[in-house]
Amino acid sequence: MAASITGQGTIARAANYINSYANRTAANVTRLAGNTRFASGADNPAGMAYGQRVRAKAMGVEAAAENMQNAQTVTKIAESAYSSILDILSKAREMTSQATNPEYSDADAVTASTAVQALYGRISDIEGLATFNGKSVLETEFKFEAGGDATKTVKIADSVLTTSDTAGVDAGDAEFATPAAASTALANIDGHIDAVTKLMATAGAWEASLGYVADFVNSKASIYQEASDNANNVNIPTETAAYVRNTIATQAGQYILAQQNQNAYSVLNLLK
Repeated sequence: MAASITGQGTIARAANYINSYANRTAANVTRLAGNTRFASGADNPAGMAYGQRVRAKAMGVEAAAENMQNAQTVTKIAESAYSSILDILSKAREMTSQATNPEYSDADAVTASTAVQALYGRISDIEGLATFNGKSVLETEFKFEAGGDATKTVKIADSVLTTSDTAGVDAGDAEFATPAAASTALANIDGHIDAVTKLMATAGAWEASLGYVADFVNSKASIYQEASDNANNVNIPTETAAYVRNTIATQAGQYILAQQNQNAYSVLNLLK
């Protein structure tokens, strides 16, 4: 059988060569443009599945880091509330101390006591305003997801941050009708100050301890984000080198095909 003067076999092989490397080049472009290691699931099904799991985990841990910041916010609000209550008690103590002056009449003492009772009335107002996301931060249990999944939580128990009433702060203990009675009320107010000081110290201790947990979760979030980038993001130097290599191969195939077509055309001209 006579050989084909047009070299159809060579042309077909060149065309297949070009298509193969053109597809690889297109995949390189897709990965570089999308900053992804995978142009499609067919690239590496197991690798893509792993990368997506790590990415989801990284997002979960980032949310957990934000949760830890919210946990600290709860303790900060409680600490601020206790601080304001202490300011009230300090002012009440000042007024009660003045009322112990023998120069005060009983009527003067009653007036001072009325003012002290008004101050004590604001304590419950402050406790009611100490809220986070619509919930009172005092005598309310908070659970914060801290590990990137629902099974790892940090809990602030309702017994940790409490109202001043739980600490025994009673406005009746600070009521008096005579300068002599004011002395007894003064001792009671000192007891209230001690009780709220302990509550404030507890809130501060929790805020500080939660800071260590927050630091770790933030570090964990960074580690997972790096792992997610490694699993999902394209290696730009390697992918760029592959793109250049595949582009050159495609151009070489196109050159071969053009030369073959030109040779076939020249033979046909000679046979005319």
